[in-house]
Amino acid sequence: MSPKPVHVTALEVENYKRLRAVRLILSADGSLTVIGGDNEQGKSSLLDGLCAVLAGEAFVPDVALRKGAEKGYYKVNLDNGLTIKRTFTPGGGGTLTVTNAEGFRAQAPQAMLDALIGRRALDPVAFIRMDKPKQADTLRRVTGLDLSDLDGQRKEAYEERTVANRVAKDAAAKAVSLPAVEAPDQEVDFLATANEVADAGEKNAANKALRASADKAAREIGEANEAVGTAEAALALAVKALDEAKAVHAAAVEYGLAASKVASEAADIDLAPILARSKEATAVNERVRAKKAKAEAEFRAEMLKANADLLTTRIEEIDAERVKRIGAAALPVPGLGFDGDGNVTLNDLPFSQASQAEQLRVSLAMGAALQPTLRLIIVKDGSLLDAKSLGIVGAFARDNDLQILMERVGDGAEVGVVIEDGAVLEDRRASNEDAGEQGRLGL
Repeated sequence: MSPKPVHVTALEVENYKRLRAVRLILSADGSLTVIGGDNEQGKSSLLDGLCAVLAGEAFVPDVALRKGAEKGYYKVNLDNGLTIKRTFTPGGGGTLTVTNAEGFRAQAPQAMLDALIGRRALDPVAFIRMDKPKQADTLRRVTGLDLSDLDGQRKEAYEERTVANRVAKDAAAKAVSLPAVEAPDQEVDFLATANEVADAGEKNAANKALRASADKAAREIGEANEAVGTAEAALALAVKALDEAKAVHAAAVEYGLAASKVASEAADIDLAPILARSKEATAVNERVRAKKAKAEAEFRAEMLKANADLLTTRIEEIDAERVKRIGAAALPVPGLGFDGDGNVTLNDLPFSQASQAEQLRVSLAMGAALQPTLRLIIVKDGSLLDAKSLGIVGAFARDNDLQILMERVGDGAEVGVVIEDGAVLEDRRASNEDAGEQGRLGL
């Protein structure tokens, strides 16, 4: 069962901030009351004090008393019979009391107020003017929807994916830049070819030695022939030398014939085919290495892309969890939500893209939903609203049984109460109603 709505029926203030003495009677139903006047006359003090009385000491300024005053107070009467009063002293102290019509005094007044009206409040116009991150933070705060863990996880995964995508892109570009190579999968055994070349070189060196021996034998034959000639010329003088020379000659001839035969039979190995095969092996191995390098580069690019895809999946899972939590949250207005970046949306479109009138109506509805019991909204940026927007605010207040107190610079026709030098200079509300001004402005 919904709690019975509660309205403010009267405000009474003495010596609070810029206010000297103010007493206002408020209609206990849906209405818009515009507090007007020049700057620094006490308009903001009237609205700030209302927050200080209802919401607790956190909203009480360090210097609450009007300058030169010794004591002050702010009293609020509700239509459920409760009277709330907060006093202020020069030292920053004071008391809070909550009493009912029979004089009963609450033992824990702030706890009683918290239970009655809560501490969640929203200035609709201020909400519209916030930047996107502050709007999202405000909506999460007032609804109690905590997405900070998902925001942190998503930011971390997004940053990691950004790096992974950049590395994967660089790896893919490198793989593409390497030429495709036709080559076998394994390199040629270059050592075997080198050994074959070495063996052939040794064989050819041996043959060269044999030919050198044959040449030497040929020279020796010539020398022996010369010796024979000399010996024959001196035959008469050295028969014995002739016989010896003939013996040497015979041996030389025999050795020369044998060496010539061996030399003539020795065949050199042709190095050209072997060297050609060695050159081809080098070329093949270079192609094999190039082929492997391209394959490795393509594999690395695929692995890095797969890692980036996993991070994308993680981000999608985080976004899905965000949608799940938002769907389960009790958001104050149907259609409100958050996009993947955490910004506020309305019907899945950015809140900033809604019309000014739609933004205002939604913000007012949020403020009303967050105050189900105390039907009160405070607007401090009323000067930003044009006549059409004021009409929307007034109509919303009337249609939703909502009291709206709005601060607005100036004393135009829309102003109901004029504040000057900390006091009520003029209360036009009755006369405005008589003159039809409230109806014309939608107030």
